[in-house]
Amino acid sequence: MPRFPVLKMPKMVEIVIGGDVCPINRNARMFRNGDASGLFNDLLPEFQRSDLCVVNLECPLIEGGAPVTKVGPALRGEPQGITALSRAQIGLVNLANNHILDFGAQGVLSTVSACASAGVAVVGAGEDGREAGRPFIREIKGIRVGLLAYAEREAGVARGDKAVVSLLNLADYVRTLRICCDRFDCLIVLLHAGLQHHPYPSPMLQDTCRFMIEEGAAIVICQHSHCPGAVEKYRHGHIVYGQGNLLFDRYPQRAASFSRGFLVRVLLERGLDARVELVPFLQSDHLPGARKMAAHQAACFLADLTGKSMRVQDAEFVRAQWTRLCHAKRYDLYSTLNGHGRVARFLNRTLRFSDWCYDRRRLLNLHHLISCESHREALETILAIDSRAER
Repeated sequence: MPRFPVLKMPKMVEIVIGGDVCPINRNARMFRNGDASGLFNDLLPEFQRSDLCVVNLECPLIEGGAPVTKVGPALRGEPQGITALSRAQIGLVNLANNHILDFGAQGVLSTVSACASAGVAVVGAGEDGREAGRPFIREIKGIRVGLLAYAEREAGVARGDKAVVSLLNLADYVRTLRICCDRFDCLIVLLHAGLQHHPYPSPMLQDTCRFMIEEGAAIVICQHSHCPGAVEKYRHGHIVYGQGNLLFDRYPQRAASFSRGFLVRVLLERGLDARVELVPFLQSDHLPGARKMAAHQAACFLADLTGKSMRVQDAEFVRAQWTRLCHAKRYDLYSTLNGHGRVARFLNRTLRFSDWCYDRRRLLNLHHLISCESHREALETILAIDSRAER
């Protein structure tokens, strides 16, 4: 009999990336019991068949402790909750976010310890800057995959005494690539960045993400916005401007977009550009846990997302959406600047009395102080010092 050559199928690497996970409220009991099936339902096979599954862990895992003084809520989960993620075959959690230091350095260290005990790797935070900024690198089916994680600089992600979060700094990003670029074949970057509930990037965030692609990243995924955003194909790579929450229960306090999201399935083959596929789902709406959208609902969701993704390629559209958002938020931002409480904030939205407080010269001084990089850095340093001072 004639012999035919055996054709070897290319080895494809499949990486699944999920958004924000916070084991609180109605989902807390299932996390406590390690109930991966109850939490993820028909999403679970997506995790199990992947070669690597990654999520953003949006809070520390710690028993006891005291929350730090900060703007916004202090979140935490129980250390045993990591078992549910481990049983779901989630092998890596991103800690570079604005809540991981809600219980200080103790919360970060407790989280890292809990993950290690469950065999789950971490990226984006650690005992010092070197550990926090270290890329996660793993060879899968002959392809070396690297992953970096960064969070925008907020008071909630400031440096702690014994723990550090990896902060977004393009100089650090480029330095890391120079040192590590020969250690991976494909780089994925996770950014905890953007304004909440806005499905488009700011002009600066879009420029940052595009620069990361230009410098060698294959995939850049922005999290933190708590709503599904646009997806942009840029040069050889892909950018996701918000993928929504994976498990974050605030029902019934949030808009419908808070309970919608999508997994990003990254497909890698040697010698080819990375491909992405999206898996839409619902989470923590009238039901706890997460589950895939019905077929017709998923089709409508993806059609809407495709429309957003086409528009986001237009820089003028992105700038116009950003200006519109800022105009809508102007009185809330001025109230924050003036330290208004809830009542004063509401009245300012209605009466707009902050307009009376800022004449043209005061606005110019304020703009000068914030827009100049050196002045802004000085102001940030002064505010950080004074916020810790006894008064």
